[in-house]
Amino acid sequence: MSIIFFPLRHNRRLPDWICYHMNYLNQIMVVSNMDFKARLYELRENANMKQTELAGMVSLKSGAISKYEKGAVQPGMDTIIRFAEIFKVSVDYLLGVSSIPNPYTVEQFSPQETDIILRFRQLSRENQIRIDERINTMLDQAQKA
Repeated sequence: MSIIFFPLRHNRRLPDWICYHMNYLNQIMVVSNMDFKARLYELRENANMKQTELAGMVSLKSGAISKYEKGAVQPGMDTIIRFAEIFKVSVDYLLGVSSIPNPYTVEQFSPQETDIILRFRQLSRENQIRIDERINTMLDQAQKA
């Protein structure tokens, strides 16, 4: 698997967290066909789903699913996201970047972490940005120490 990264230059008008996430989204992943096609096939089979059923759920022809599973064609990001939603896995798992199907399930967090996340979601967007920036500052300071 290769990851080609084109960093976004820091824009002083954008908060750090936006630049960070835009950099992440600007990563162009040339994922091994084997990883994606195998994961898609495995997830579909484990769900006892036929190609035609999956195709209907993402508004595609069943032949498209067959091509994805054979590695003949790579789906667009919208389709990959839809697959991840259908199978309740992360996009990273679907692409073969991670071995954890869904790192964001409640089982993955301690009760304290879950509470922090729930409280964070109740904040305004502006305050969420402030918290994110503060966490980044604290992590930077910890790395320098």
